[in-house]
Amino acid sequence: MSVMPLLPPELERDIFELAAREHKGTAVKLTLVARRVQIWIEKLIYEVVSLSDRDKCSNFLRTLDARPAQFFDEHVKALCLPYYLDTEQASRILSVCRRVDNLGCWAQRGPSPLSLCSAPQPSPPSPSSSTSSPSSPSSPSSPSLLPRPRRLSVNVHDLFHSAPPDFSLPLFANITHLRVVDSWLSWSSWPSFAPIPALTHLALDFSGVSPAHIPRLAPVLVRILAECAKLRVCVLHTNKYELKATAAALRTWGLGDPRVALLAYANPVENWEASIRGDGRACQWALAEELVAKQREETAEAENHV
Repeated sequence: MSVMPLLPPELERDIFELAAREHKGTAVKLTLVARRVQIWIEKLIYEVVSLSDRDKCSNFLRTLDARPAQFFDEHVKALCLPYYLDTEQASRILSVCRRVDNLGCWAQRGPSPLSLCSAPQPSPPSPSSSTSSPSSPSSPSSPSLLPRPRRLSVNVHDLFHSAPPDFSLPLFANITHLRVVDSWLSWSSWPSFAPIPALTHLALDFSGVSPAHIPRLAPVLVRILAECAKLRVCVLHTNKYELKATAAALRTWGLGDPRVALLAYANPVENWEASIRGDGRACQWALAEELVAKQREETAEAENHV
């Protein structure tokens, strides 16, 4: 005989959701309490999907077969696809997670996933739109299925392979925070980040850069800062032992822009997870914003004393 709940459904739901958020390790167990609780908690479980190890990846791929695509489309808001995934697996996952707002994608084995974003896409359905199932694509790599996140950490070379990156594609239409994990040898030769209309935060790999490379890279950075009208923060990830020497070399070549934040290199997966947790001590964006604010104050003070 089923037992009627003693609390109002709204209060009961708030209690279970609070418990799941505060004690994430218990979330899966809570889904076993009752069918109604399972419905509430599963939405929270799948809000953030970080496939940070192979077991999680295998389990998630099996779950894709057991659930309707609409479930992932509605509930997955943050998604991490690490290096060991091949591009076909990444394409399959992305095809059912179209409302992802924060995406880390470093899949690198297999054919170029350029077909995912090589044609104009219709906007993903809004949460308030009809709940009917989305039309079935002819293949997982249908360009109409790629998300349009606001935050993206990506290996651009593995997205475009040998082709020059085209930042005017719909994938980049809503990007405000972009971390590029490609080597400076790659990004310094790209045409421009200017086609990304909403870009406010950009992070570039600067590791391996020696003072001898600065004359080549300084003009590239000046151009990026000039062309990206809304850019507020430009992070350069370098070796922690080279921070002071690199900063001095940049200033020597006239790059004292306070928007440039030199930070020690951070593992992309760990940093992505830190940004999701809101861990200001490990999140590159939080650290960079704090540094840029300090540099702006110092610049303003220096100008006032002139």
